[in-house]
Amino acid sequence: MKKIFVVVLAMMGLMTSCNQAVEKSVTGVVCDATMNGVTVVTVDNDTVFVSTLDAKDAGYTGNSFALNDTLTVDYKVMDGINVAESWQVKPVVAELIIGAWTKPISGMDGEDGFLLAADGKAASINSATLVYKTWKREGDKLIMDIESIGNGQTIASTDTMNVLKLDKDSLILNNGGMIMRYHRVRE
Repeated sequence: MKKIFVVVLAMMGLMTSCNQAVEKSVTGVVCDATMNGVTVVTVDNDTVFVSTLDAKDAGYTGNSFALNDTLTVDYKVMDGINVAESWQVKPVVAELIIGAWTKPISGMDGEDGFLLAADGKAASINSATLVYKTWKREGDKLIMDIESIGNGQTIASTDTMNVLKLDKDSLILNNGGMIMRYHRVRE
């Protein structure tokens, strides 16, 4: 009888430990939202779904968030399901992207990048062969008209990149699967 009691207690302990919630947090851009949940894409390009059925709103004065908002969700994993505890919304602020942005040049010394002006004009920084002309923002997309100059040819094109992260100091873009990490140039 003692052996059965010990086995039952051990099984109850295992069941309890399996049902304990693991607390987590994720920050990303809202790519899908329903009445029951939200899906965000993180800076690492991971897609995470979190149920919002029982969530409380922490830090946002409105009742909801919108596509392309940057969202931080605190959640618990319960029985394999991500269940939101609370969230904080950082609405997309177009003016935040205005300014000079650079990144290290791969395999070389120095940095290159671009300047995004408030009037929609763009300029290259430290790049003679890739000339930025204009830019615009549509939701989580940064769309830039560029000219590639080389070998005696000029080829005009448009780059459409996903904005994965934007804050006062950093801009992370996904350009067809290539992640580019820029930092703001301070004067």
